[in-house]
Amino acid sequence: MSYATETPSAGAALNEIISTISAYLLDTVSDFQDWIATPTIRKWIRIIVIVFGYLMVRPWIELFFKKMFERQMDKDDAERKKKREEEEGFLAEGVEKARKSGNSLRVGGGQEEEGSEEEAEEEKIKASGVMEWGRGARKRAKKVEKKKLKEQMTEEELLELLDWSESDAEGEKKGAA
Repeated sequence: MSYATETPSAGAALNEIISTISAYLLDTVSDFQDWIATPTIRKWIRIIVIVFGYLMVRPWIELFFKKMFERQMDKDDAERKKKREEEEGFLAEGVEKARKSGNSLRVGGGQEEEGSEEEAEEEKIKASGVMEWGRGARKRAKKVEKKKLKEQMTEEELLELLDWSESDAEGEKKGAA
């Protein structure tokens, strides 16, 4: 008694899997087509109730998540404030924090005037109601403008350079003669 065991080939197994999947998909599509093709009032009422319920409940869900987010932000703010107060508590009694930072006292501390100009511009923009460039873009534009002004030579400087080159050339001619 010899029992012959046949192992299915890989191609046959793959063919069986594909035929099973395709039959399942065809049955699903057919069932969906039958469901759509035979409209009943009960089905449409069910769909309408689901959509209406979603539209009515959605604002409440959004409000719930908004309040949850605000509570979390309040907790984080309270923790930051508590941490800041603890850090400030390490200062000796009667000692206040410096009003100016060390960087503003270093060389080139003339930036305070620029700050007042920037504040004036910001107030002007807020008063006009028209939003212009962002703060960083305005700062970069001012720096570029100042750099151009420094690089540009005045007419007097140009004339001095031209006069110098002519007088130098005349001096060489007189020295040669």
